[in-house]
Amino acid sequence: MIKFIIYLIISSISTFFSAHSSDASKVQPAKKDSLVTISISAVGDLMCHSVQFDYARTSTDSFDFNP
Repeated sequence: MIKFIIYLIISSISTFFSAHSSDASKVQPAKKDSLVTISISAVGDLMCHSVQFDYARTSTDSFDFNP
């Protein structure tokens, strides 16, 4: 009985390793490089506070925001 159990263990181990070693021989060739293009869009706003408007005011309806 013990010999039979040892035989089952050894055969299970050898089956396991032989199955995994055959997978290693099936190496896939490397894929060629590919080009991927993405587009990014962003939306925002320009906020101007009253202190900035007052500082940039040159006349009643004119502003100069140059540094």
